[in-house]
Amino acid sequence: VGLMVACVLAANMSTCSNFMVNTGALFTRNLYAHYLNPAAGDSEQLMVGRLSGLALTGLGILFALTVERVLDAFLFTETIAAFMGIMFLGGVLWKRANRYGAFTATIAAFAVYYALNFLMTCHAGPADAPSKTLSEAWVRMMDAARSDALWGFLGNGELRLLYKWTPGPYGWATLVGFTLFVAVSLLTRPEDRERINGFFDKMRYTSDEEGKLAAERGQDLLMLDLPGWLTPQRWTGFFRRYREDLVGFIFGWLAVGTLVLVAWSLLQVGK
Repeated sequence: VGLMVACVLAANMSTCSNFMVNTGALFTRNLYAHYLNPAAGDSEQLMVGRLSGLALTGLGILFALTVERVLDAFLFTETIAAFMGIMFLGGVLWKRANRYGAFTATIAAFAVYYALNFLMTCHAGPADAPSKTLSEAWVRMMDAARSDALWGFLGNGELRLLYKWTPGPYGWATLVGFTLFVAVSLLTRPEDRERINGFFDKMRYTSDEEGKLAAERGQDLLMLDLPGWLTPQRWTGFFRRYREDLVGFIFGWLAVGTLVLVAWSLLQVGK
């Protein structure tokens, strides 16, 4: 028991220190030094990093105190990461992506997620329970609109920071985010072509051997080459150029299958 408690405390200390350092550094470098005070010196940035790290950690503690279930907090943080991941994944895979598409996609995904979750809490009155599914909430809203009771229906909804996770709002928010990411990027000014080409060109080379193409060592990445999969050259020497990725993919599935088999076997022992 003592060893288990020590492991839990060590994990908590590591996570907390990482959270404080990263949030302070991100705020200081990406916001304060870039937009608020570009002329700030090292000592000033260090102090701002400490104070912002402390403040953001305090906000994290306040958030933790409002959470009733750990699972809800975990799903909420994973949802945030998924919505932020729209611009990261799209930016790495698509050369035409730009900052306007990334910003719009992220904001829209969060807006749709909260709007649909709010809709699911709406009901006609005290005797009416909130909807259990998004489709049910949509039907009830249409019925309220047809009976001129829409504002009363929406007025009974609950605004929350943390909603119970359901697949409907998450799925629609993700779909809207990716759709707007593509649409807005195509409708707005592209990023500097030289910078974009330089970024994508670097991903074609290995990091440990300068000037060596990743494809020549079997280290090309399948996902990074996804936009060009319909071109003939992508299928030339397919298994040779993606050797490391394919082997890792196969071994990953074998590891998952083994864990599932072991878990199933342990469950059978207790029967």
